[in-house]
Order: sequence, then C-alpha cells, then structure tokens
Amino acid sequence: MGLLVLTSLCFWFLTGFTVVAHRGDPINAPEETFQSIDMAFSQGANYVELDLHESQDGVLVISHDRNLQRVTGPMRLFRKILLPSSVNSK
Repeated sequence: MGLLVLTSLCFWFLTGFTVVAHRGDPINAPEETFQSIDMAFSQGANYVELDLHESQDGVLVISHDRNLQRVTGPMRLFRKILLPSSVNSK
C-alpha cells in the first residue's frame, strides 16, 4: 500500500496535474453512463473513476452505490440480484 501511494505521488508531482472525473460528468449526464464518461473526457478529464459491483450471477455492474435505492427506489443489493439473460449474454 505504501509503495502504491509513493508511486502515485511521484507520478502526480513529476507529470503535472492529472484530471480524474468522479463518476464521469454527473452534472450534465446521468452518473457513470457512457454519456457521462464521454462528456468528462471531452471536457478534459484524463481518467474516469468508476465503481464496479458484481451481481449474484457474476455480471459486473457500474454503479456508485452497492444497491439500487438512491437511483430506482428498491433497497436491493447488486450482489443479490440475478440479471435477465438478455443482459447477461456471454
């Protein structure tokens, strides 16, 4: 952990500022969507920070929260959700 912090600080100080967009551009588009990510890059972000969660059936879901409550209402944890087969095609 200490090496990672040291490496990150050296990178930051030696290369100048790095712009990281938290959840993309959530002011102008729904957070952590392709639109939000594209807008962040078009406005000068070098990186976008995303939050990943795994559903019960192993599908990665991009969402800031561990559950759906803030965005859709129900208090359902992603790790307990089975996604429909149309979403879960491998």
